[in-house]
Amino acid sequence: MDWKSNHLGAGADAYAPAGLAANMRENLYDLQLLLYTAALDGYLATRVSGYSYARHFGGARYLYVRGLRADSASHGVHASRPPEPLVRDLARLLGAGA
Repeated sequence: MDWKSNHLGAGADAYAPAGLAANMRENLYDLQLLLYTAALDGYLATRVSGYSYARHFGGARYLYVRGLRADSASHGVHASRPPEPLVRDLARLLGAGA
């Protein structure tokens, strides 16, 4: 989970899923999420007996503080779970994967 205080606009619509996805791309937060996921995956593989990405990793959440609303589970929340092959390929490229 990562908290973001980015100002995307005055209205609640600025923090709808499409606006969050655009902001994630513009700020390379999607790359950040992938790097963090690869690091966590590698760590969990060494610490959790019988670790399985599919079973143990539920994904990442970026919470845009200015856009969170009590009446909406999607406004202000960007959720992602990168595909396991992408995570493992990145780890190999960085020299951290087997």
